Amino acid sequence: MPVYSYVCELCGYTVKRLFPIMHNPPECCNCEIPMKREIKSSGFILKGSGYHDTDYTHYGPKKERTLR
Repeated sequence: MPVYSYVCELCGYTVKRLFPIMHNPPECCNCEIPMKREIKSSGFILKGSGYHDTDYTHYGPKKERTLR
């Protein structure tokens, strides 16, 4: 199950919780209204040489792969 961040739109209270994707949002402990899920960017970053050059390039001729 993923961890979601929730924020209250009235008081700004934030909380991170482990929930299934299909569930009702938690209520704010201060305002007692449903909180809104925050949308954040992914932590997945591709770094280093080789990934683009060997797997997903569309520039120039395609390199042949041989089994050794």
